[in-house]
Parts: sequence; structure tokens; C-alpha cells
Amino acid sequence: MSIQWDATLESRFQEKLERESASSYRTILLVMIPFFALFASVDFVLQTHELFLKLLYVRAAAIAVLSTAFIWVRRPEPPKWIPDALILVLAFSLTLFAVLTQGYESSFHFGMSLVVFCVSLLFSWGPGRVAKWVLFISLTYLVSVTVAAHFKIENTVAYTNNIAFLSGSCLIAIWGAWLSDQLRRESFRQLVELESQQAINRQVTQALHARDEFISIASHELKTPITIMQLQAWLLKESIEKSDSAEHQNIVRKFVQKNEGQIERLLRLVKDMLDLSRIASGKIQLETSEVQLNALIDEVGERYSAQLKDAGMHLTLRLAPEVTGQWDRMRIEQVLSNLFANAIKYAPQKPIEVFTKQVKDQIMIEVRDHGPGVPAEHREKIFDRYDRGNADLSVAGLGLGLYITKHIVEAHKGTILVDPNYQDGASFRVSLPLKFSADLERP
Repeated sequence: MSIQWDATLESRFQEKLERESASSYRTILLVMIPFFALFASVDFVLQTHELFLKLLYVRAAAIAVLSTAFIWVRRPEPPKWIPDALILVLAFSLTLFAVLTQGYESSFHFGMSLVVFCVSLLFSWGPGRVAKWVLFISLTYLVSVTVAAHFKIENTVAYTNNIAFLSGSCLIAIWGAWLSDQLRRESFRQLVELESQQAINRQVTQALHARDEFISIASHELKTPITIMQLQAWLLKESIEKSDSAEHQNIVRKFVQKNEGQIERLLRLVKDMLDLSRIASGKIQLETSEVQLNALIDEVGERYSAQLKDAGMHLTLRLAPEVTGQWDRMRIEQVLSNLFANAIKYAPQKPIEVFTKQVKDQIMIEVRDHGPGVPAEHREKIFDRYDRGNADLSVAGLGLGLYITKHIVEAHKGTILVDPNYQDGASFRVSLPLKFSADLERP
């Protein structure tokens, strides 16, 4: 895949260069400090006592600056002035050495040329910054030795050598910086492409894993009611052949009721998969109308009364005074149904409580159970697609109910979360605006 080099990528590239340069500063300083100390001893042998003292002061000042820089560069995020300080110390030291000795006729222009040449090698800079620095220190050196000679250039060959060496070093440094910059950018671009491809591969792997898990769970969920329906159909056939009494009619009625329950379960599974497809394609349609929330909660509770009874659960409603909101009635009913079904699956034989509370223009709906609860590490991802917490295949469901619920709530510009302060089970808290416009279908 091809990566477009934009401002964001440029920023990341510059940050990477700064990190790489920070580690090289320490190495440069470790070399430069003893280097200056060594040449101080050479000056003691070669120079006169008066000149030695002058050069020693310069070298001591340089070592002091370099030592300070070394202390700063050991920090986790070294200051950005470190490389500029290094170049200035080198350039001004060599310039002062030349001025204090033989001026433009001294051999220090070789050292300055070497500094100019090495700027692009020592620092991961672009050609623009390298050009600025090498031209600045070269011109500073030439102007300084010219001023020291009182603008009287008697040895034109030596002066020309100064200019030639420094000019050549500047050209090589700028060209080298440009070439290095191009190579670094190409290497960084390939690295970003590799990281992007790896990220895509991870996403594909996760998607394939989720698909396989979904197929496994869906197969289990669909197989169970179908098997039960097949068994009940066979029993019904046998019952019809054996008797036509009132007792037989009651048996047939029970079989039909159980089959209806299994058919409803299959329809719910299919509906969840259709909603999953709509969410993925961004096609959730909301049809808003006035909804009486208390009446809707009573209706859902009544519909689940048989399942609650079979699960040994008692439903308690603590509802605020009648609240009317502008919502999609069918979708809010689906939210309540999913929360009821979730409590029945994970907290059987325990009471279930539903609270509502109005706060200004928001209504809060809280569904509590007294089951095992939701561990802290699952409170966010429990709303992910196919996530079933720590449940195994013995707990029915595709892991889509809470995922669909979250998207329905967010499509109404609301929020849903697991209350972290509730310790006696799981408490799902839904907050919805009382007035919602269907023009704002999805967040």
C-alpha cells in the first residue's frame, strides 16, 4: 500500500529524528570533552606560555559548556538547544584559536572545514537546517580571521585555501544532508507502510477470529431450538397417533407453546443479525413518536413475566412519575428487552429491579440484577460485538444484544454504561434525551 506524505507523517518523521539524535548527542559529547582536554596538553608542549594560557581559557570554557550539555542530554527528553550548542562551541572555539594564533594563515581552517563537513553526519537534520548552520559558521570564521588581520590579506594563497576548504565542505555537507534526508524519508515511509500493513493484518486476523467465533456461537444457538423443535414435532406426532382425549389436547397445547417459544427465539436471533448488518452499513432508521416510558416498561415486563417466573426471578419497578419522550418506540422497547434478557441469562433465581429518574431534559433508566456482575476489565468491551464476558456456550446468546443496545442508545444521542459503583450484581444505566430528532439518526 502507498502512504501519502502529509503534515501528520512529517510531524512523526521529525519526532523520530529528534529521538534518534538525542542518543547520538551523548556519544558526541563523550568524544568532544576528552578531545578538548587532550589538545590542551598538546598546546602546553607546542605553544608559548602566554598563548597556552589564552588557549587554555578557551578550552576550559568549551569543556564547561560541553559538560553542562552532557548533564542536560541525560534527561529523558533532552532540550532542543543541545545540537546548536555543540556546533557553536566547536565553531567559536576554532575561530578563537585561529584569531589567537596565526589568523587566516593558521591550520585551524582544516578543523573548521572538518566541523562543517561533519554537521550532516553527526546530526539527523534536513538540508535547509544544515545549510543555515554551515554557512553561518563558515562566514563567521572567515570574517573573524579577516578582521583579526585588519583586512590586510598579504598571503592570498593561504586566504584562498581558507575559502576553498570551507566552500567545498559546505557544498559537500549540504549535498550529504539532502541525500541522507531522502534516504531517511524513504526508510521511514517504508517503515510506516510496514506498520500499516501489520495493523491491517491484525485487524483481518481479529475479524476472522470474530467471524469464526460468531459462526461457532450462531451454530450452537440455532441448533439448539431446531433440535428441540424436531423432538417436540416427533412427540406431537406420536401423541396425535395415540389419543384424542382432553388430556391429549393439553399435551398438544404445551408442545405448541414450547415450539412458539423456540420460533420466537429463532426470530430474535435473525433480527439481531439483521440489526448487526444495519449497524455495520450505517442504515439504522429511527421513527420517532411520543412514547410513554412507564407504560412501555410495564409492557416489556409483562411480556417477560413467564420467562422471569421460569427463571425464579422477581421484577421490581421503581419508576418516576409518568415521563413522555420523543423516541423510536420499537427501538427503545428493543433496548429494554435486551437488558431484561441479559439479566435473565446471567442472574437467574435473583431479583431484577428497574429504576427511572428524570434529570432536567434527560431520563435515566437503570436495570439492576443480583448476579455475578461485570468485572472491571469487561465494563467497556462488554458492549463490543460478539463479546459475552466470561460466559461459555452454556449461556445462550450471540453476544450481540448489548452491542445493538449501545448503538440504538447512541443513535438517540444517549449513553449506556455499567455502573462501576454497584457491587451486588450488574447495573446497566441508560441516559436518553427527552426530545430527539430523527434527522440525527446516528452519532
